[in-house]
Amino acid sequence: MKKTRLLIISAAAVLLLSLAFFLVTREPPEPQVPAAEADSEEIPEVSDEAATENQLIPLIDLDFEKLETIEIERAGEERYTLIPFGDGTFKVANVPGASIMTNAAQSIRFSLMLFTSNDIVSQGENIADFGFDQPEAYCTITAGGEQVVLILGDKSPDGSASYIMRKGDPKVYLVQGYLAGILFADLYSIREKTLPLVTINALTGISVKEKGELKFTITRYTSDDPFDPGLFPFFYTYPYDPPKGVNDSKLFELLEIFQSGVFIHEFIDSPESLSVYGLDSMQALELDMSAEDGTGLHFLLGNTTDDGLRYSLRAGTVSPVMLISASDTAVADIIPFKYAESFAVLVGIDTIRGFELTVGDLVVTGRIERSGDAEDPVEDFYINGRKVEEDLFKDFYQVLIGRQIEGDAESAIADQFQDSQSVFQLRYIGRDDESLVKEVELYPYNNDFYVLQIDGGSRRFLLGQYQVTYIVEQAESLL
Repeated sequence: MKKTRLLIISAAAVLLLSLAFFLVTREPPEPQVPAAEADSEEIPEVSDEAATENQLIPLIDLDFEKLETIEIERAGEERYTLIPFGDGTFKVANVPGASIMTNAAQSIRFSLMLFTSNDIVSQGENIADFGFDQPEAYCTITAGGEQVVLILGDKSPDGSASYIMRKGDPKVYLVQGYLAGILFADLYSIREKTLPLVTINALTGISVKEKGELKFTITRYTSDDPFDPGLFPFFYTYPYDPPKGVNDSKLFELLEIFQSGVFIHEFIDSPESLSVYGLDSMQALELDMSAEDGTGLHFLLGNTTDDGLRYSLRAGTVSPVMLISASDTAVADIIPFKYAESFAVLVGIDTIRGFELTVGDLVVTGRIERSGDAEDPVEDFYINGRKVEEDLFKDFYQVLIGRQIEGDAESAIADQFQDSQSVFQLRYIGRDDESLVKEVELYPYNNDFYVLQIDGGSRRFLLGQYQVTYIVEQAESLL
């Protein structure tokens, strides 16, 4: 019955296996031997009795519904065992964290059913001529307590087929190369080599630790700040206090690879020591990405090779050590300041009823008086109590909010100015509640910069003194 089934499905499945072949080998096929050279090859003569043209000979006569294991032993001492697992796939025995590609698992099952020959090239004579003095690999299939051992020899001269023997059978069979390539594949070629995808639009947070210390945290931010313009979906919640908006377009350029799939160049299974790869707790860079749909990833990142590959480990799993492109995890290496939104304090004019600016003896107050209904409001603008044109008011307001940060001071350096007197104070007053204010202060840093403080938070950002000079010049032109 099994032989009949093999004959019926062979024609249809061969096409599928041809497409599946590229999944399990990264090497190009061997070039075909020119006809002239092929004629000169010493190929063992095949007797008429041995030839079985136009007849398919099944080489694995087992009940695959009772499949137990597929054991592969390749020259060079690579050994692995596949165990049926779940719906049509396999797990790798004694290799924690190894998973097989879905398409590769399907191809392996097809190859078991279709592993046939239409040509016997030797009845046991001169088997060394076919590569069986030093076989390429062994495949042992066990099903229902029965076992078949296949032995892989050389490829045929044109590279399209492989020579196969069965343990206990003296014959040498010719089998299509893609069937042999699938069943005797090396483990790397059939295992899953792409990390699980991350839905970037579902990201809720990113945190990075360096040598156990927090480096930065980025959080999808729902702000209760009445002055928040709502332009930034992500904020740094560390090291900046209050939180600072993130330039999401720049950030998403680094995150895009996680949505398309990070490629794994090499696996190092069951490493004896993580410190060799820079992956112990005191060496590793820890990258944790969380997403509301559960597609986040949590990495430990270690040393980088001369080829630009980085040792990594999926934290909290039985993952092997992996080599991935260091550029794919560049988000863990960013300097927070370079990805922070560039404005010192961005406050939308629609969120305020006014502002108060003090720079030394210079005092400027702005006020917006609104009347009428919400759909057709009337606004009047005042500077130091004097009514001014809307464009004049808004041009100066743009000067105030258009200041850009130019540096990121170390906390220890900025803290030395805790007791110094601010030289610049700017208060934004809430539109609906004048008790709600946002305070911006600048403190002396050196001859060229001021340290920025927002709402009494940490003084981390630097503004050039020329920016304050420009504000003063524009204010004086209004008065």
